[in-house]
Amino acid sequence: MQRRQSLVLLGASLWVGWGAVAHAYRPPPARYRNALAAASGQLLSVEVLSQQRHQQQLPIFQKNGRWYVGGEHGQPYRLLLRNQSAGRLLVVASVDGVNVLNGEPAAADQPGYIIAPYGSLTIDGWRKSSDSVAEFVLTAPEDSYAERTGQGGNTGILGFAVFEEAPPPPPPPRFPPPAAIEEGYHRRESSKSIPATPSAGGRSLDHDNAPVAAKAPAAAERSDLGTGHGERVHSPVREVRFQRASRRPAETLRIQYASLAQLERRRIALRERWPERQPPDNGPDPFPGEGRFVPDPPPRR
Repeated sequence: MQRRQSLVLLGASLWVGWGAVAHAYRPPPARYRNALAAASGQLLSVEVLSQQRHQQQLPIFQKNGRWYVGGEHGQPYRLLLRNQSAGRLLVVASVDGVNVLNGEPAAADQPGYIIAPYGSLTIDGWRKSSDSVAEFVLTAPEDSYAERTGQGGNTGILGFAVFEEAPPPPPPPRFPPPAAIEEGYHRRESSKSIPATPSAGGRSLDHDNAPVAAKAPAAAERSDLGTGHGERVHSPVREVRFQRASRRPAETLRIQYASLAQLERRRIALRERWPERQPPDNGPDPFPGEGRFVPDPPPRR
């Protein structure tokens, strides 16, 4: 049986000091009354963080059951994943329809990141080795990593296929049950004829490899942003075992992303409206003469 090796992020990222390029991005001053901090499912929540010096959460929105996140051209970002369950999770992550670990068209049966129970991890960029990644950077769709590698058509979307872990097998009995002793050789021969069930975590499974990312949105909704291949970031990982509880994801999150200007035009991002100052309305005054002094009498004639 072929076992699957998956990756888990161990440490925080550090900048590598060569070829640094200044980014022109400035945080937008606008505030949105419908902004959320995270896109949440039953098992996983996802936050999108900028990689500027002053790290901030990019605003997330929900409309008609879909998740959206807004950013700006030239902005580097990272993905913060939180496990909301009591067991380990395996998350196959894709950006623009590309697996962030191996750069291939994303499918649910591919390797992913493992998150500890009620834990979190940060995906800093495209995995380049066991020690480094190339950061995610918002760019024009034609400059995205997916388009430049001939995997275009799904720019503007993040995908997360979430798998629960299979429970460990029960320990073998310390002593064989009496029935097994009585049946002896005949029982052992019968058990050998039972075919082995293939592992849900192995690559040998023959099933439909459903893409992690959604199909490209319609032309009227096509995002004006994609994700480019940015600077190298130190981000160590190691390989560990993980046995999937099922062949298909227990949960799938899809988050579309675009510029904040586009999300505003589509009425997905709604700016806060500051109330106009109104004069106080105290109603009729029951003591209109309060605070006056006694007036002088009229002059004599």
